[in-house]
Amino acid sequence: MKFDLIPSSAATTAELHVFLEAHYNYGASFKVNYTQEYLDWFFKEGGFIGVLSDNGKWAAVFCVSSFLLRFGNEEGAVFNSGPLCVHSEYRFKGLAQEVVSLSSEQIKLKYKLPIFGAGVKGVDKNTLFKNFGMYTCDKPIAPKSKAFSSYNIFLCPRGDFLNKFSTDEGFIYYYTQNIETREGVAQKWSVVTSYYTEGCWKDLLYKFSLEALKETDKILIFENIERKSKDLKGLGYEHFASYNFYVDSVKELPSHLLYYNFFVF
Repeated sequence: MKFDLIPSSAATTAELHVFLEAHYNYGASFKVNYTQEYLDWFFKEGGFIGVLSDNGKWAAVFCVSSFLLRFGNEEGAVFNSGPLCVHSEYRFKGLAQEVVSLSSEQIKLKYKLPIFGAGVKGVDKNTLFKNFGMYTCDKPIAPKSKAFSSYNIFLCPRGDFLNKFSTDEGFIYYYTQNIETREGVAQKWSVVTSYYTEGCWKDLLYKFSLEALKETDKILIFENIERKSKDLKGLGYEHFASYNFYVDSVKELPSHLLYYNFFVF
């Protein structure tokens, strides 16, 4: 196997799109259908595709791109991981772990920036959140109590791919993701990517849910330190899948990053 860390470009993201269409979530109970528009947005600020190839044939890929986050009056760049995909003919050979490790080491060595990402269990990285949940909703319930943000860490918008929902409580950035079930049923989900609150985050999420479900089948949100499982269930969200949230950094990170609030599905 040969490893290459390829800078993102129009040509490489187009090749990536074809690869993901053929092999992402192969054999799973549902399939995430990434669009070219999503990949163009993900790599908008520049990123890398780590590729393990076998005689020139892509066998495994790991996507990492740069994003700008805001905390208070400060802004800072981080790397966040995206799709990790192994060719259907090369599964169960440890290639996912290998391509993640090789990509991360090269990126950390060159840029000295932390790499964050939500993923399945079994990746050999430091875990910021362990056994947290992804939750979906199609019947929102009005909140019975208030909850306020301890720290507002949120994504700085780029381009026009993300949608924005705003109220007096704050705003939510989200995008529409195409999903296909094993039975071949196509659905559209609204994925909550990041949010900022001046008021109650429960009220913000509830009002957003009512509005988003007018145009999509479900809403997906990631549990974190702030929005706990019991709070999400109280708003009508149901457990969909579990995830770990990984951080790979060459230096110690500030404690407020426990409230990390940027996720892609």
